[in-house]
Amino acid sequence: MLHLAYRSVGLVAALFLHPAVALPVGATLPFVGLSDRELQHRAENPEHVVLADCRDPKAVVSSQIAYFEGEPGKTPKDVAVVHTNPGEAALWINANTSGLFTDTGVTFVATIGPKVADGDFAGTGHNGYGSFSCWQNYHKDLYSYGGTTCSQVYFCNHEPVPCKTLPSMCHELSDHPYSKPANAYQSAV
Repeated sequence: MLHLAYRSVGLVAALFLHPAVALPVGATLPFVGLSDRELQHRAENPEHVVLADCRDPKAVVSSQIAYFEGEPGKTPKDVAVVHTNPGEAALWINANTSGLFTDTGVTFVATIGPKVADGDFAGTGHNGYGSFSCWQNYHKDLYSYGGTTCSQVYFCNHEPVPCKTLPSMCHELSDHPYSKPANAYQSAV
């Protein structure tokens, strides 16, 4: 009975781990080397920004940048319209794209590189308060806002930039607390 209880605890714990943290036995974790303050800041700031392509009831496409205080879901806290030609979605790849959140006056700028596989690091973002790492991750019909239904194309969060694939970007963000464990992440990959 006791053996089953430990196995259940492990299963429950595994459900709460981010896929980037679920590493093979013996691998080091990406946040090794973070101070207690940095770990606490990460836990207290689970915010996400979603780069989304949207469609209204008449099938007119557009793009938005949505802010979520936690994990992305059905209801964003705030939404910024991405200015494009009428009826066109943003060309996210190989571009700098920005959106102004009118409720807060904050502008989010995403710098996305070339197309990558789903789940891979795609670029960076910033909002004047901190840096974000952006990941390719398509999620159809993630949320509805202002009469549009929006599908997530990328999400941005405070995970460290994977230095193994983009060492120059790690260097650029080295002052940001979430970039500091990058060398630990590099050795784990």
